Amino acid sequence: VSVSGLQGQQSKCRGIYLREPHHFKRSTHHLVTVDPCFPEDTSPRDKLDFTERITLVPTQPWVHSSKHIILASSGRQFSVTIDESGLEPGAHYAEVLGYGSREDKGPLFRLPVTVIMPTPLTDKFTFDCPQLQLSHSTIKRYFFHVPTEATWAELKFTSHNEVTRSKLWVHTIHLLPEKAYREKETLDSIILEPEASNTLIVPTVGGHTMELVVTQYWTEFHPLTVSFNVSFHSLRPSSNNFILHSNTSWTRLDVSCNYRLEELYPEFKLTHHCLARRPTEAVIKPLSNTRQVLIDGKQIYELRLTYNFYLSKTCEVRPNAHLLSDLLYESPFCGQLWMVYSSNKQLMGSGDAYPKNYSVKLDKGNYTVILQVRHATRSELESLKDLPITIEIKMPTYILVDISPTRCGQTKWGSTITARPGSTLPLYVFGPSDDRVSKSAGPNTSPGDFLTGTFTLSKNDLVKKKVVYPVQYILGPKASRGNSGPPKKKEKDYEGALKEFRLHWMSKGKVSPAELEEEFGDDLEFLMARLTMIEADKKNVWGEEVATIVSKIQSQLVGTLGSNVLCAMVSIVDHKMRIFRFFVDMFLLQLVVSVVFLLSVSEVISQCPPSSGIYLRHDGNCYTNGSYFFDNDIKGESNSIQCVLPDTALNDGKWVNSSGSSVDCSTDPLRCNNEVSSPNATISLYIPTGQGISPSDDGWYKCCLPTNCSDPNTNIIFANIFRWVQIETITVDLPSNKTVLPQTYTLHAIKIGSNDHDPFLHNASWYYESGSSSTELCTGYRASYNCTFMYGNGTSVNYGNGRWDYTLTVTWNGENITSGVLSQSNNNGDHVFRFYLFFGHINHNPVARNRGIFVTVPATAPSSFIEVNKTATTITVSWTALDSSDADGYVVNVTSDTDTGQTVQVKGSSNNTITLNGLRGETTYSITVRAYQQLLGPASTISVQTLPVINSINWTLVSSITQLNNTQYRIDCLTTTDINPSTDVYWLVNVVMKSNSMYTSTDVLTYNNTLLVYPDPLGVSVNVTCIAMIGGVNYSQSVILHVFGTEYNISVAAVNSVGRGPFSDPIVVEIGIVLGPVGSVSSIMDTTWAVISWSVPSYIPSDYPIITYEIGYHILFDRCCCLMVDDDDINIQMLQFSNSTNSNTFINITGLNDMSCYIFGVRAYTDRGPGSWRVIANETLISQYVCTGSNDEEAVDGASIGLGAVVGLLTISLVVSIIIHIYCFIKLKSYYAATAKETNKFNDDISMQACESYVVHKTKDTTDTTKDSLYECPDINVYDDAIYMASIVDHKMRIFHFFVDMFSLQLVGFIFLLSVSEVISQCPPSSGIYLRHNGTCYTNGSYFNHNDITGASKSIQCVLPGSNLTGGEWVNATSGSSVDCSTNPLRCNEVSSPNATISLYIPTGQGISSSDDGWYKCCLPTDCSDSNTNIIFANIFRWVQIETITVDLPSDKTVLPQTYTLHAIKIGHDDHSSFLHAANWYYESGSSSTQLCTESMASYSCTFMYGDGMSVDYGNGRWDYTLTVTWFGETITSGVLSQSNNNGDHVFRFYLFFGHYGHNPVARNRVIFVTAPATAPSSLTEVNKTATTITVNWTALDSSDADGYVVNVTSDTDTVQTVQVKGSSNNTITLNGLRAVTTYSITVRAYQQLLGPASSTISVFTHCQQEGIYLGNNGNCYPNGSYFWDSKVNAANEAISCVLPGTSLTTGQWVRVADPDDPVDCNSNSASDPFCCTNVTSPDATINLYLAQGLPAAQEGWYKCCLPTDCLTASNIIFAIIFRFVQIASFYVDVPSSIVLPQKYAIHCIKTGYAYGYDFKLKLDDIQLINNAGCTSSSPCNNSYLLHSSNHTYDHAVNVTWDGTTVSSGSISQSTTGDQ
Repeated sequence: VSVSGLQGQQSKCRGIYLREPHHFKRSTHHLVTVDPCFPEDTSPRDKLDFTERITLVPTQPWVHSSKHIILASSGRQFSVTIDESGLEPGAHYAEVLGYGSREDKGPLFRLPVTVIMPTPLTDKFTFDCPQLQLSHSTIKRYFFHVPTEATWAELKFTSHNEVTRSKLWVHTIHLLPEKAYREKETLDSIILEPEASNTLIVPTVGGHTMELVVTQYWTEFHPLTVSFNVSFHSLRPSSNNFILHSNTSWTRLDVSCNYRLEELYPEFKLTHHCLARRPTEAVIKPLSNTRQVLIDGKQIYELRLTYNFYLSKTCEVRPNAHLLSDLLYESPFCGQLWMVYSSNKQLMGSGDAYPKNYSVKLDKGNYTVILQVRHATRSELESLKDLPITIEIKMPTYILVDISPTRCGQTKWGSTITARPGSTLPLYVFGPSDDRVSKSAGPNTSPGDFLTGTFTLSKNDLVKKKVVYPVQYILGPKASRGNSGPPKKKEKDYEGALKEFRLHWMSKGKVSPAELEEEFGDDLEFLMARLTMIEADKKNVWGEEVATIVSKIQSQLVGTLGSNVLCAMVSIVDHKMRIFRFFVDMFLLQLVVSVVFLLSVSEVISQCPPSSGIYLRHDGNCYTNGSYFFDNDIKGESNSIQCVLPDTALNDGKWVNSSGSSVDCSTDPLRCNNEVSSPNATISLYIPTGQGISPSDDGWYKCCLPTNCSDPNTNIIFANIFRWVQIETITVDLPSNKTVLPQTYTLHAIKIGSNDHDPFLHNASWYYESGSSSTELCTGYRASYNCTFMYGNGTSVNYGNGRWDYTLTVTWNGENITSGVLSQSNNNGDHVFRFYLFFGHINHNPVARNRGIFVTVPATAPSSFIEVNKTATTITVSWTALDSSDADGYVVNVTSDTDTGQTVQVKGSSNNTITLNGLRGETTYSITVRAYQQLLGPASTISVQTLPVINSINWTLVSSITQLNNTQYRIDCLTTTDINPSTDVYWLVNVVMKSNSMYTSTDVLTYNNTLLVYPDPLGVSVNVTCIAMIGGVNYSQSVILHVFGTEYNISVAAVNSVGRGPFSDPIVVEIGIVLGPVGSVSSIMDTTWAVISWSVPSYIPSDYPIITYEIGYHILFDRCCCLMVDDDDINIQMLQFSNSTNSNTFINITGLNDMSCYIFGVRAYTDRGPGSWRVIANETLISQYVCTGSNDEEAVDGASIGLGAVVGLLTISLVVSIIIHIYCFIKLKSYYAATAKETNKFNDDISMQACESYVVHKTKDTTDTTKDSLYECPDINVYDDAIYMASIVDHKMRIFHFFVDMFSLQLVGFIFLLSVSEVISQCPPSSGIYLRHNGTCYTNGSYFNHNDITGASKSIQCVLPGSNLTGGEWVNATSGSSVDCSTNPLRCNEVSSPNATISLYIPTGQGISSSDDGWYKCCLPTDCSDSNTNIIFANIFRWVQIETITVDLPSDKTVLPQTYTLHAIKIGHDDHSSFLHAANWYYESGSSSTQLCTESMASYSCTFMYGDGMSVDYGNGRWDYTLTVTWFGETITSGVLSQSNNNGDHVFRFYLFFGHYGHNPVARNRVIFVTAPATAPSSLTEVNKTATTITVNWTALDSSDADGYVVNVTSDTDTVQTVQVKGSSNNTITLNGLRAVTTYSITVRAYQQLLGPASSTISVFTHCQQEGIYLGNNGNCYPNGSYFWDSKVNAANEAISCVLPGTSLTTGQWVRVADPDDPVDCNSNSASDPFCCTNVTSPDATINLYLAQGLPAAQEGWYKCCLPTDCLTASNIIFAIIFRFVQIASFYVDVPSSIVLPQKYAIHCIKTGYAYGYDFKLKLDDIQLINNAGCTSSSPCNNSYLLHSSNHTYDHAVNVTWDGTTVSSGSISQSTTGDQ
């Protein structure tokens, strides 16, 4: 039975399965084909005669089909119709049953029908399930048609259980054609805390159906009620499988956002290097006939493909045949298997159809992959003979790919972008450089290789982990760094080939080995070739040379074995001296003697035979000191052990046995002979043939050469000769990770000797040693080894020749081993194990061997584990360090309910403090510390909660509603100081992001971030959210202002102690309904018009449609950058209005000024009034006729030729006036202040619209006041001293008058700069005029020493690319005359095309005069009279020049004193010792100059009272002369910078005098202003105050005199609070976080670059209340009748303040209530009157009362304060109780809320005062309920509990139950009636 392909499916289907959205878009008619199946032996006639009447029966009413069909041998088709219209959401199943003539036999066939009906979404992109009931084993299934553009779904589950913690399984599946279900499957578990939520991210496939399954975890038995929400999100890439090519600079990827605001933060990572390989060999052959034949006899063939690859370093690889991968049963081939072999044909690893499951770690070298594919058809395998595979190599470091929002790539993607719904954002992805690829993938990449990795798009970390897309980077040819041409063969390849050739000829006998030995020495290839040569020589007798070569080869291949004997014996004798006691009973004598022998062991040999040092040799092999020898192996003289000392003569050397006696070489059982005296002293030891050794001869022997063992200078080596067997080593494989429990380690005991286990191995056992007891863990007998138990297992491994490895694996979980072998009582410290061997013939002295091993574990946990410090993201902890013998270090583990664990290893026993980073705010962490040695020890645990990231957010109404948009709210958000408030804190105002620009540090832990909001009182609600980002996690808190457009029903009810009465009828209150603001506003700008467009408001009241849109706009004269404009910049009074009365959402506004910044506002109108403004700012374009220089130049010519001196002055005045008011392209130099190095003389990033008034002014943002900064244009040839004088004479528009008197003609040079070209951005640029000198490109306004341009080859080239020269010229900017290219002192050469060029130089041997020194301009391609020509400037100077003058300003503008450093950069001639006459700094004050620093020749002296400086030589004539100045604000009373000279800006001048006195030396001057306000802010007054805030105001300064203000607050008790207020117009501030009843001193200073003088100080007292009498104490406010403990009011600064604001004190007094006729005498200080008091007369009547001595019992009690007069006449009275020890402040009861018996209530006794040793009693009538003595507040009395405590006041509560007749509390009950 088959069904013709459904929508989107090509093949036929077994049934009908409707699931996807497109399955339901068309008719649901399906054509079904039924074909009969016949037995194989059915005849054709029977097949032709076959007919069967089939009855079709659908099992569900929504399935319709024909009732009958006649089925013949050729098959039959019928139609099935599905009517899904009435089906509920979920899975539905039916069948169409086909019955034959014998219906009793059941259906002949079944057609399955499955219909998946989707669950409808709540809205377009969201589904809400308000309540879901889950019980054990309940499974809930949902099917969602995923929106087309959705890329992930956010699932939010909320538990409604109040107590129980729950765990859920959440399973999702998408079914995609030709893909396994697991490719789009997720299975996650989530934890739900009681009444808490948890969120899960699930990737989706848009346009398909997603199945969601929710169920409880199998261990959950309690019922669970949850709600959940599914919201679909979209950040959809234009390609889900992104491919980059190295031959393209970038590849574009479009990301669309479709449903909601999303945070876009793309990240591309390349993690694997893939080698693309084709087979080098392909072989097809049949497999064996016995197994590889199918049932029908068909032969199975194999295709064996061979691939080769090379690795340049050790890495992890994974072969992948993509055509066959990830298919097993679905694969058309029988199977596939790959194997990796090394170049030595060693199998390194293998794998099958799932490459991700197999990886092989390979070292550097060549490797071969063999891939086997099987199939029964040979032709199918033929098609795979060229099958490519990839070798996937995991790179050690991933490559982070560069991304840019622009195709040029200048701006790298560095921040999160909020994508709006419906937007498409382009990403330009740039491939990594060859260097980065080589660094990560290695140098041996080839064209065709590719890198793979992943990319993510969302900022959300949860989304990053789940929504991941693949990316590939195809590698091409590497960039050629040298000349093109055929590649040269590498030198090392040539050397390798030459070496191979020479060695080959040596092995053939054509090259003498002696010729190569000196060159190659111990080279392995040379030694192997030499050995081959000797072997080929039949006449050569193998002798010492062969042994030497073999020894060298062995030492290189095997390496050196360490001296294991000493380690083993010492570990037995003493590992913390405890194993010794165990072994002393078993082999004390042998052990001690052996250890003594080992105390003088020689070093281990490093080669065999060694050139020096004693060694052992046996059977042609060399052995190290402490080696073992089986007695059977040294029987016979030819098998002797040779003890050899090279290059010495034998002189009484000997062998000594374990008893200390010398071996008698002539008697049994051991003999020694073959003594060789020279050249190598040798003694051989052996057992005669046919003999054996007795048990007493078994053990350690030492050999002494060349003298006997009594000689302290002899050489000693040890050997162990044993019978039967020996334990050669006992070692432990420790866990690789010391930080994780449980820890598993494996013990190894290596047994050597006899291999005849069956008859002679009686025991091979592991024991665990605890004190004096031994517990057997594993045992071996004969050939069996049994080792499985509760805490581990072991194996026995036969290495051959009698060598066996007996292992024991142990698991250690720290301290919680409660049963089994390793019990807790035995493991408070090291683990001790023993291996025991019993071997031999029972009648022939079998041997018993024991060997022990310690695995070190700390015995105790670190103590005194405490929290030292904490912030929102860090916790610092410490503990008492253990001794180095008890710990090697510590492991600190951090866990919480929400975060994954963090484990940190601290190395070193003395390091006992650590700071844990990367934590989450306001989270409780459980922290444990364990010491470790080889294993982890027991733990110490504490619990610490991190500080909250956002402490609070609240709002304050700043101004009242005086007009529509003038209601201001101040939002304060308190965040932790862990974060940078300028970058990590931002605001959302109705989902619109705002930057965080106003913040102050309130204390060491808190920032106060402030946002001012102006919500429209008739607008919609304003939702303000403060967001703090820390550790990749966003924390937020929100407030809502003015919820408008809502109706409220308000009722009122009365409440008393009995209960609540009925509610009144409700009244309806409506807060004004008004439409919202218009949507996004955009603009298109031209020179004099603009098109403004907008979208309709998101909310429009249904009853009040929009009747018009109002557009208001005005120019912004004082804005330098339109991009910085925000909503607050719109000025209602200046607006020009237009209206759009139809349905259009755009308008054309004309009549605008060019080159101007405009702000446009749009708002909608209904009959109820307007909505709020939505603004945008932009600049009109520049007219093409603006900023040319021709007219100015003509004016200059007119002034120079036609007018006299007086007329010239007037003309200059006119020119200056024009310059001041014209808009033009003027660009300002920028300097790196730190290096004083000019990096870009002009800012070429200023947009074309950013013209600003050309005014002569002082600069604030730039740090030097020079020709550049004064006029915002490049230097021209104005004399430096004139610039200096001008800057002094007029700063703030006074410079004009000085120029008129001093240098009228020079001023004309400024006009030349009005058409300066832009600065080049590349060299050589493709367009735009530029300078070039000596192969380097230079910017406009560059300096050139005349010596550097002497000679035609060193000329300055002025170039305009892509133009023809038609009259260009160089012009002397000072004189205005053209340079004559044919005469001295300057000459020029011209090039007409293809790039117009004029070169300027000084002829060789010539020089320039003083008049030629200065600025020159080049005009191309026409002369300078052409207004459309291109102009660039160059300065040609003699001797030296001051290139720049800058200042490093103080980083903190709020603190005095302030220190700043001036830098003057001198360039030019470097011969200081001959020609530098002066390099001086001067301080300028009025007409006087004071010299501060001076240099003459090579000496720079710069030290004085308020600063110092130094000179730094950068080389090539560039020097930096610095001057450091300290500024105290206004209190500089002596020295250079006296107060009288510093009421305003600081003016400094740098002066250079340089050159040969006989050759016109030059004098250079340059000036800089450091701006400081001249006056203090005036009229500092108190505006408002509360108990904790003070609002002050002052007269604002002009913006030219201040950039902002610094407010300083001090008091006698509080630390200083300093607040910076930015903006000269902001002259009001509210100071928060103050204390009540405290006097504060407040001053304000203005600041520019420096702080100015301080205002007069005002003193403000913070009241508890503004009206009425009150009490205050220690910064706190107290009501009438408060209690005061005498111990807390016994000093003047602890006095009780009685205050009546706004009155003057006359005869006010304190009076003890018990003695009203005797007021407190403030000066008595006697036992009867122990008080003192201080008075404040005005402006607030105050009497401060405190104790001058102890308070007698007779004087405690009630006191009253009367103000402002005495108690006889005063109307303002307040009471206080002053008590000794303790007092009952109040005694009350919580009335039961329920009227149902029994009723429970609590009695509260509020005790204040002393905290220790008091009695607490409670009686019910006469029955004692509680009677306790000696209570403490930290440990309350029995039957009561401490509810809370603060400020020495404690609330003791007692619970009481009343059942109507009996009162009970605890175990006491009492019958009573009536009141209690």
